[in-house]
Amino acid sequence: GSGRTPNGECGALYAACRVAPNVAEAMRSAFVARTGARLCRDLKAFGCQECVAIAAELLQQHAVTE
Repeated sequence: GSGRTPNGECGALYAACRVAPNVAEAMRSAFVARTGARLCRDLKAFGCQECVAIAAELLQQHAVTE
């Protein structure tokens, strides 16, 4: 990933937040808790596929409680 979303945020996280804007902040917090970062450039220990899986899981968890 090269962080082409606004402010360089992870694309998977950005997309999940766009799908469920009402719980975007909760998903961002949970994503950072799991990965240590929300910016693509800071997620080098995680591959894009792993970030997509984490974002999808968080979307599923948080969207259900929306």
